[in-house]
Parts: sequence; C-alpha cells; structure tokens
Amino acid sequence: MLLILCGKTASGKNTYREMLMQRNQSWHRAISHTTRMKRQGEQNHFQYHFVDTVSFITMAIQNFFIETTDYRLSEYNEEKLYYGLTKAEIDNEKINLAILNQDGAKNAIKYLGKDKVKIVYLYSDNEELRRRGHKRLEDSVRFEMRLRDDEIQFEGIENIADLVLNTNCSPEQHELNYRAIEKLLEV
Repeated sequence: MLLILCGKTASGKNTYREMLMQRNQSWHRAISHTTRMKRQGEQNHFQYHFVDTVSFITMAIQNFFIETTDYRLSEYNEEKLYYGLTKAEIDNEKINLAILNQDGAKNAIKYLGKDKVKIVYLYSDNEELRRRGHKRLEDSVRFEMRLRDDEIQFEGIENIADLVLNTNCSPEQHELNYRAIEKLLEV
C-alpha cells in the first residue's frame, strides 16, 4: 500500500509524515529524490535523497521513477527543481508513506493500481501557508511563485483524494486528523 500525502507548499506534509512515522513504526518512509538544496535541519536520505540535476535526469531516462515533477525557480528563467519517487522506494510488504503532488499521485495510481494507493490532501488557507513559509525562512518571491503554481497543480485534487484534511487547526484536531489517516488504511 502507498499512502500519499499531497498538499501545497507549507501545508504540513513533512510534519504529518514525521508524526505518522513515529506513531506507526512498521510503516516504510518512501523517500523522493530531489535536486533542490537542503533546508536547514534536513538530512540526506531522511527527508529526501538530494541529488544533482544530471543524476536525476539520468535516473529518469533509465526509467527508475514511478513519477517525476518539476518546479521552475523563477518566472524569468528556465532553471527547474526536480522531484521523483523511485520504484526501489516501494516496499511491497509494508505501508509506504510518500509525499507527492497531484500528478505524482496520479502516476503512482497508474503504476500500482488504485487499490494499492490512498491519497490524503492536506490543506490550509494561503495566509497560514505564507506564515509557515516565512517561519522556515523561504524566499518570499519564490514562495509566492510556488503558491501560484500549487493553485494550478492541486486544482481538482478533492476529486482523487481519499481524505481531505485542514492542517490549520488545534493540537486536538491534528490528533483527530492522524487518527483519520490511520483509519483510512484499515481493512
């Protein structure tokens, strides 16, 4: 089973992944590859597999990935950041927890089949997303560009998500959200 957390930038995907992994230690952390720079406090092979662009593109050409996506760094140049989940990251014996965007989720469904994929869309209002982006010291111009891109990327996500959760909430509501995600996986 592949459990996918989807959401706009700063929607709480990493926070939810970490909490769910702590609560469910038998689950497998399915880690994506990325060409973006590490943020302060991130560790290679824990949040992401950080690779250079040439390595990422080579892996894509060699069909290593279930899905890939890219984001432009600015609207004034063509430089991109790449993200992708490899086939090797999926452990067929466990619940795999991954963070993907909507296109990645659709490609995972094509690769694994809808019966082996559950999608949770995490959302918050844009003002809260901006507050979180500022807190993690993101460049405001790039952050606004990501928000605009995310408006397009996640349009209609509710139609494929198995669960939609608001992450701008109290600790008690977060606990209910975690339980709802865990219940989604019960057979």
